[in-house]
Amino acid sequence: MSNNLVVVGATSGLGEGITHEFHWEGWDVYPIARDEIAVKELADRLELDHYGVADVCEPDTLEDLLPDVAEFAVGGLSLVVNCAGANAPGHVSEIGTVAARRAIDVNATGTINVADAFRPMLRASRGLHVAVASYRNTPNEAEPAYAASQAAATTYIEGVAFAERRHGVGYTVLLPGALETEMKDEFGHREPRPNGLKHRSVAKIIMDIHRWHTFGASTSKLDLHSIDNWTESR
Repeated sequence: MSNNLVVVGATSGLGEGITHEFHWEGWDVYPIARDEIAVKELADRLELDHYGVADVCEPDTLEDLLPDVAEFAVGGLSLVVNCAGANAPGHVSEIGTVAARRAIDVNATGTINVADAFRPMLRASRGLHVAVASYRNTPNEAEPAYAASQAAATTYIEGVAFAERRHGVGYTVLLPGALETEMKDEFGHREPRPNGLKHRSVAKIIMDIHRWHTFGASTSKLDLHSIDNWTESR
């Protein structure tokens, strides 16, 4: 089976970074995003033959991509990395219920939808699924909706990891802290964080997790918060 992966949420932030890093390392990459123009531009820029348009909140849009993903991943799907996420900083009374529900829909329900959509293909190939959540997943008054959404995503992936182990499928949830680029705020802005965890570093960690999986080792959760300042040269 060739090294190939699907990246969900591939056109911005960590997802875009991972797409580039894996492509540069010689992996075949299938990027997925909501924005058709952005994901097509990404595929054209990297000269990728396949890409997909889907919203993690709408499982039918993910299901519709499966035949094309199967054509892309001839011999079996190696890896799925889900980077789709929505920010909701602030108390519900400040951000409003629309933003709070969006965080729950994308971070929690979206995680479930992506995991469910690709489970049959990963079972067939005994592949690996990596979901990116956040270490900010414990109760706090500053961002209760975001914390709740990430707690749900984390516990779901950990539970699925135990259930799918007997099928040879690996599931890992990553819990990064501050990244070099943060998620977009409600105005579409991103705050650069030069001292945050580098996209390159996260990609290398995911490659290591995949390598462990191929040798029969697995971890259901990996806290990256403690290595937020870790960087490495190419």
